[in-house]
Amino acid sequence: MIHYRTIWDTGKNFGGMINREMEAIPHPDDWVVWRDGDTMFLHEQWGLQIESIIDVNLSYAIIGGMLTRCNVKDQLHGGAMSDNFDVKVHHIIAHELWNLHTTTVKPTSRPIAAACMMFQKKTWQANKFEENTMHFDAIFTHKVMANGGRVGVAQGLYLAHLYRPWVAEHPERHYGHLEQPKRQNKKHEYPST
Repeated sequence: MIHYRTIWDTGKNFGGMINREMEAIPHPDDWVVWRDGDTMFLHEQWGLQIESIIDVNLSYAIIGGMLTRCNVKDQLHGGAMSDNFDVKVHHIIAHELWNLHTTTVKPTSRPIAAACMMFQKKTWQANKFEENTMHFDAIFTHKVMANGGRVGVAQGLYLAHLYRPWVAEHPERHYGHLEQPKRQNKKHEYPST
């Protein structure tokens, strides 16, 4: 079975939140697809895509998806973040990538961004997420690889990821949304768009 989860924790303990959610997954062989809340599937058959990718790539411990924007070059179409936020353009790219690569997963030695990360419960059971760190996804990926797990990126699965559009220079270095919040009694301030 494949389960779908969205990452969020108001205390920014994302690793701890994933650990709690993984406890509820019933079977060790079940897969979980984790996504950030600011991602969007771009192909209308995304569920069938994921099922097909998993079915023919069971030897992988972690599979990531291709993204419009993230801090992991191996997960970026063309190896660079896109500043084009026209979803119609990316919808076309999603179809092109699926037609070119379908279920192909390309091995990587880099971490997989939690913006789109798939793995089985048994992978998690052997490599639980580090808690109270903003690098929970990278630490998890490195643990899995250190324990002999294969890691790869599904070349035909392409998602839009908003990923810090308000940061003009080096958005990949901006971690404010991942940092532990300071406990204050004031209203939240959000970046203007």
